[in-house]
Amino acid sequence: VYIRSLRWNILLNNKLSKTFLYKSQMIGYFGNNLLPFRLGELLRTFIVSEKYQLSKSVVFGSIVLERILDMFMTGVFILFIIFLNKNFLFNIHAALFYGLIVIVLLGAFGIILAYQKIKFKFNTSNKLLLIFNDIFKGFFSLNHSNIISVLSLTIIIWLIYFIQVHIMQHAFGLDLNFNQSLILLVISTAVISIPALPGNFGTFEGSVVYSLSLFNIIDDFGFAFILHFISFIPYTVFGLYYFLEK
Repeated sequence: VYIRSLRWNILLNNKLSKTFLYKSQMIGYFGNNLLPFRLGELLRTFIVSEKYQLSKSVVFGSIVLERILDMFMTGVFILFIIFLNKNFLFNIHAALFYGLIVIVLLGAFGIILAYQKIKFKFNTSNKLLLIFNDIFKGFFSLNHSNIISVLSLTIIIWLIYFIQVHIMQHAFGLDLNFNQSLILLVISTAVISIPALPGNFGTFEGSVVYSLSLFNIIDDFGFAFILHFISFIPYTVFGLYYFLEK
């Protein structure tokens, strides 16, 4: 999470306290775990904008870019999986197949859009359209001076996620290889990318059970439940602490 705060700080032009952004990230996770539809993202938007007198729309635009970067990295992992297992996309459910394709396309298109600074500025006094102008301003924060740092931190973030999944499955004696652990990470990430119940309860567990079934492993939600809670509990506890600290 702290590495995510370093990346977020770069997207906000290195003007904010990294420690404060870390706490705000935790508060955002706390909100996501208790509120539906990932409303925790709006919570951390409000906290950061109030602390530094930044436009809420600009801050939210940087969070949208964060999600696009995560989609991009998921797409990179998908391409790597296909390189190791060319039949991967044809062995999964059709809905998941199309969902993964959409994630790859959105991630790639979003990165190009954010970096190339394609302008969508509305010349108007309409308040709603002015909000969109600010969101685009926060979204278009990638440039030639920070893109290497941002992508490097994104890679580190997702390698940590992968290591976490691989160690957890090893602790349960599932004996998945690196490619299978990567498939588990990609599918669970794709499924929970759709805003749903607080904490993604049910959807995350279902995605893990489905992923393991691809390797002929039956999980009665035991592994899926523990894999979920090793992040849910610390995120919620620390997020609540930092929220009350405010």
